[in-house]
Amino acid sequence: MELMNLSCEGFLEELASKAAAPGGGGASALVGAAGVALGSMVGSLTVGKKKYAAVEADIAALNVRAEALRKRLEALVQADAEAFLPVAAAYKLPKETPEQQAHKAAVLEKALDRACAVPLEVMTACCEGIALAAEYAEKGSVLAHSDAGCAALFCKAAMQAAGLNVKVNTRLMADKAHADALEAMIRRERMIELNFENHRFFDTRMWLIAEQENAGAFYGMNIQATDDRPDGDFWHRTVVAADGGNTPSTRIFNKRNYLLPIPQSEIDRLYNVTQNYQW
Repeated sequence: MELMNLSCEGFLEELASKAAAPGGGGASALVGAAGVALGSMVGSLTVGKKKYAAVEADIAALNVRAEALRKRLEALVQADAEAFLPVAAAYKLPKETPEQQAHKAAVLEKALDRACAVPLEVMTACCEGIALAAEYAEKGSVLAHSDAGCAALFCKAAMQAAGLNVKVNTRLMADKAHADALEAMIRRERMIELNFENHRFFDTRMWLIAEQENAGAFYGMNIQATDDRPDGDFWHRTVVAADGGNTPSTRIFNKRNYLLPIPQSEIDRLYNVTQNYQW
């Protein structure tokens, strides 16, 4: 079944059914494609307008890139469904004998790797979609600025959702080194694309890496600097020192900080509730 040939209602009915696919990965790709399509709409509303004649060539080039990216994401809707089916099939393999168990494990590992590859590609494509949306917002018709904003938000949501679909597969992998490498790719993609959006601290807690990432010496940037060239003062690492000197302050993140303490009044009121770790 070609998912992109279904009507909107048909796709949603299929998504809502108990079928193994489509699922979150395919839905992420579709949302990303919708975001890119909104960017294209901004371009279509801009081309041919005298007010934007100076940027018409730029917008036309953006439209070509956006159309190719949208088609790529549309194809990933189907690809994600096809990539998940072997995972579902692997779970049904017999495991009565050691040989069957080994075969099942090998087949499942290979299927999980493929199931991770598609949402990773969705993440990459959505990052490109966000960049396109920014260019449309900068050069496109002011009457469609909200559409460019929606395009970026759609792609951002799709990128985040696709990352969850990678994580759900990596946690099942026997090859933990490979799983860690895939998860590192997600974290890096999110760190770059969601920079300055206050996600990083919470991401480190979600991934249980805050003890490494949110501890030790820390630095900042000189936001008062006016020279924003790549080699300018703005980009120079600045010491954040509590004493005002040149020795960087040290952050400490204890394991107990992953969860906040439960108020004692709630523990007293609720039956069989215990305090969070180390509080």
